Amino acid sequence: MKNIVFRLDCNSKSGFGHFYRCLSIAENINKNSYKIFFILNFENNKIANVLDKLGIKFFCLNKKIYKNFENDDLSQTLFILKKKIKGKINFLFVDHYDLNFNWQKKISQNVDKLIVINDLVKTNVYCDYFINFFLNKINKKFFLKKTKFITGFENSIIQKKYFNLKYKKFKKDKIGFFFGSTDSKSLTLKTIKILLKINNSKLKYLIFLGTYNKDKNKIIELTKSNNKFLIYHSKKNNSEFFLRSKFIFCSSGYFNLERIFFKISSSNVYVNENQKSFGNFLVKNRLTENNFSIKEYLKNLNKILNKIKKKKYKKLEKNHFEKFVPKIYNIDRLLNLLQINPIRLKYQLATNDHLVFLWELRNDHLTKKYSLNPSKVSFSRHKKWFLKNKKKIFILTNNNEPIGQIRLEKDKDDSLIDYAVAKNYRNKGYGFMLIKDCLRNKGKIENFKAVVHKKNIASINIFKRLNFKIEEHLNNKNFYLFKKKRKNI
Repeated sequence: MKNIVFRLDCNSKSGFGHFYRCLSIAENINKNSYKIFFILNFENNKIANVLDKLGIKFFCLNKKIYKNFENDDLSQTLFILKKKIKGKINFLFVDHYDLNFNWQKKISQNVDKLIVINDLVKTNVYCDYFINFFLNKINKKFFLKKTKFITGFENSIIQKKYFNLKYKKFKKDKIGFFFGSTDSKSLTLKTIKILLKINNSKLKYLIFLGTYNKDKNKIIELTKSNNKFLIYHSKKNNSEFFLRSKFIFCSSGYFNLERIFFKISSSNVYVNENQKSFGNFLVKNRLTENNFSIKEYLKNLNKILNKIKKKKYKKLEKNHFEKFVPKIYNIDRLLNLLQINPIRLKYQLATNDHLVFLWELRNDHLTKKYSLNPSKVSFSRHKKWFLKNKKKIFILTNNNEPIGQIRLEKDKDDSLIDYAVAKNYRNKGYGFMLIKDCLRNKGKIENFKAVVHKKNIASINIFKRLNFKIEEHLNNKNFYLFKKKRKNI
């Protein structure tokens, strides 16, 4: 078994973003191949409970005895790596702004691969891999020649739980506010004081209090007799927070990835330099309305609320969110680039072994929902169809596990594309890969077409990216007809 270690902090100074980012990576690592360890400093037992539930062993650093941060942190971390963890350290992830070049260089002598995750590069970095989810261009003068870069929004990730949630239906009628786990600038309290002065009877507010919010008691006292406010205290409520909010005011941090996943417009506030750069990125890519300084935010809050009330604020297009959502959580790609859980994709003709896989895939909730025939197919009917068509069906596998299918059906002068991706592999780029490879390899076919449900945004975006021409479906108004000629490939 190989060892993977994550080094980060999760406390009132650093917040929770680093922890949940690393946790998202750890959750997806193959536990049969790797032992996972966390080395961190935390002030709240919730963190310990989360790691315990996932079966992840962790070591808590004693920062109370630190005299020199860099030297003392280095010595404690090395002690754990050498004495507490058995065997070689194959990968060490470092997600920490204060652990600099000298620390990284000395640590690297004791691990096979050092991976640094950093949102803002200001100093020299010593590592084998550098990850930045928001920058596409890196100033390489800060890095070693051997450093490999994994950058860009397509490598950003959110927690696995959001993809498996069974969502309750809530009325999206509230304005949400969240300014981080610590809210070091007391933005929540300042916001509430402004809201209490505003006579906006039509608006209702949803306040999410971070774990380390020092103003909790004051906020609860101010809002307890006012039915316009609903207060959430726990991380357990964060999915409900998104499902109830029609617009969110938030800090320009990691939290935005979750907001984008839920396709909610926002107004952002940056409280430090790395948040400013990320917030500007969100504005540039039309993923938030604006990116204010604290002073600008407090000054413009009432103005934006009035626009929301009158429905005059510029609502971000849902279709634009859809372009980015598939890019988030591409954890398979990230781990493959790091040579952790390497992806070994292969195409093969369907065999009898794929009979049940294809039947379950056909009766999957989303497959049925977006199908021309949404009814459930019996196994006996499916078997007859399969035996007749199996020579047309290609299966995409990863390490011999089937993850999707594609087939071409002759329809007059065109070939109709039919594809589907298994539930656990959606939103990871496999659908695009299936169709792109299909187009490349079918040399004798001149024309392709596909019928796609108008609510199936993921498939619509795939065919648009592949330059298919879109038309209204003549026989069914709920579907689009996509067409493409080989000469345009």
